[in-house]
Amino acid sequence: MNQLSMEQIRTMAPQAFATQAKPGLSEKYLFLPTSQIIEDMSRLGWKVSAAKSSKYRNKDLQDYGTHFIGFFHPDIYIRDAKVRSKLTLSSSL
Repeated sequence: MNQLSMEQIRTMAPQAFATQAKPGLSEKYLFLPTSQIIEDMSRLGWKVSAAKSSKYRNKDLQDYGTHFIGFFHPDIYIRDAKVRSKLTLSSSL
């Protein structure tokens, strides 16, 4: 499984690097940057294998849109089956 670089992730899912929540959301909404999750997962040994984001006609939504990040861990697999564990992070507005 191939690992994506941060630059590749930024190209494929720029919304993952948003630094604040979309304006107008409830005060109860807690913003958690996807880029921080990627960094935290990396420290735990997980690598990014896929990144994708939705395209929006409305330019205002483009920076905050739905995106997903796929992770794999090179050391976690099902013995004898050669199947790697995968984790998918899905984020939305």
